[in-house]
Amino acid sequence: LPDSLVPDSAGSFVRASLEKGCRGDDARACTNLAMRLDRPGATPRELRRARTLLGASCRDGVPEACTDLGAMLATGRGGPRDLAGAIRLHVPACDAGLAGACWNLGVARRRAARTGADSLAAGEAFARACALGWRAACTRDEALWPGRAADP
Repeated sequence: LPDSLVPDSAGSFVRASLEKGCRGDDARACTNLAMRLDRPGATPRELRRARTLLGASCRDGVPEACTDLGAMLATGRGGPRDLAGAIRLHVPACDAGLAGACWNLGVARRRAARTGADSLAAGEAFARACALGWRAACTRDEALWPGRAADP
């Protein structure tokens, strides 16, 4: 094996494999590498790289990359916070049927809500996440479902 693929641990081997796949234009490998980079204790450089990789993978049509980048934008991990950008990224991923993307879309829309219509759009995203199996979105909590009473 080339030195770059000789593992010092299983994690290093996986990362080296993902790096190789990413260099070979494998958008899914880049997405998985970015997810490994965006972890607790990550350096600012790793977080910036994760954003870059996720952006490229999202443009290449990987919906998981779009919602992961959207989550980073919504929280400001690895760069400036951008709720509008996060929402733009979560919409197509939610439309692709990713329950987590719909949840993230609802959260971002709630954070960005300025009008009652914005809050309703957040509720619609949470309802879609629930329908797709994201259990936390199935609550009738007022924080998620404006205008609805909590379940007894």
